[in-house]
Amino acid sequence: MLAILHARAEDIPRIREIAEASFPDPWSEAGFLSELKADGVFYAAFNEGRLDGYLVLRSMGDTCEVLDVAVAPEARRTGIGEAMLATAVQYAREHGAEKVWLEVRAGNAPALGLYEKYGFLRVGLRKNYYAGPPEDAVLMERKLKET
Repeated sequence: MLAILHARAEDIPRIREIAEASFPDPWSEAGFLSELKADGVFYAAFNEGRLDGYLVLRSMGDTCEVLDVAVAPEARRTGIGEAMLATAVQYAREHGAEKVWLEVRAGNAPALGLYEKYGFLRVGLRKNYYAGPPEDAVLMERKLKET
């Protein structure tokens, strides 16, 4: 059974493992701890009791930004990513946001596919946004309210 709960400080070592397995330039432990204590919203996804994913959001007026999201490699393609995106959208709606946006490496085809499947549209490109290795970022947005 999947449960998406607010992350706790004791979850950070496992979250860091997932980040290291998922990204060439993952957040540091200090970065995760700082976000946990900040105004952001930090979720951990537990699948059958094992922490298999995480989601970090920040709400800014009419926009909610996905700052970081990852699923453990061994738990991918099990619905955890979609459940976390649903959590982000639900949080955004409950807090009056009109849109959710995120950035993703241009070469991350699985993530791009998941975001597009979940209603995110490509709305821009940031050239050489990522380092280690250098890569463009695709800006994606999902509108929650019709204008």
